[in-house]
Amino acid sequence: MWRHHKVRCIGNVKTNTRGFPVQEMRWNLATKERGQTTLLLCPDEKIYGLGWHDHHYKTFICNAGTNMPGTTAKKKRQRDDGSNYYKEYARPEAMELYYAGCGKIDQHNRFRQYILGLEKKWRTQRWQTRMLHSMFVGMNTVDAFLMTQALLPDRGLEDTDGSMDTFVTKLVAQMLPPAPLLEPSVSTPGSSSSSSSSSTTVGPPSESNESERHLCALTRIGHATIQSGAQAEKKRPLDQRCTLCQRAGRAENERSKRAPKTTWMCSHCPDTHMCNAKSHNCLGEHRLDREMEVITGQ
Repeated sequence: MWRHHKVRCIGNVKTNTRGFPVQEMRWNLATKERGQTTLLLCPDEKIYGLGWHDHHYKTFICNAGTNMPGTTAKKKRQRDDGSNYYKEYARPEAMELYYAGCGKIDQHNRFRQYILGLEKKWRTQRWQTRMLHSMFVGMNTVDAFLMTQALLPDRGLEDTDGSMDTFVTKLVAQMLPPAPLLEPSVSTPGSSSSSSSSSTTVGPPSESNESERHLCALTRIGHATIQSGAQAEKKRPLDQRCTLCQRAGRAENERSKRAPKTTWMCSHCPDTHMCNAKSHNCLGEHRLDREMEVITGQ
């Protein structure tokens, strides 16, 4: 692998053991305690076989990492009273690298299919839309989120919780089109009747409209303190009916005709309450309404 493609890898050897000394490694591991390792080198190919005694004999072929001690492996256990505790066992550095990265594909699928979930929200029967838009857009969005976590772990800690929902909200806000270039002109007193008719002028967007558009974001309505009862002195979030769902006629459920309740509101429009549901995008609808207000001059 390294000689032909210059790729570093660590692979678990289970069934396809042809040319791999799996029996010799298992005989060596049988004489060792849990957490100990055995090493067989192949200098010509710049690879080595690594065996690790982890209750079961685990064998690997590697050209990355070393057999030097790494961080301990934590095994979750449960006491008779139901409480949990951890047992720690030694493991080499190569095993630490392997188990840190072997679940990345499953984590990527979880972010793309269940947290972002474009396949469930974008209901389409066209395979072109499914492949080119839903799948590729979802993959690129998750890749951008994971790269940001890896390369910029301390990004914007003052205004984000580091979750993917917050990342996508900020990403969509940055990808929104700029404020419209067409704005209504204001007629000046004393102008002629022909020139005082409604017309539009072309020019750059005003700073006030641009700043107002970016101020529209989700924020909590607030909290109230419970005065009595078992939950006294505790805080509960305030809620209101979603303003956007009321306009669109979206009901809370199939039986109810009322709009769903929400604990979110617009940070710039205090009378606009918006739900943070996965089935629809109230914040995006509200921002489009603000764009239309800028265009029409209302």
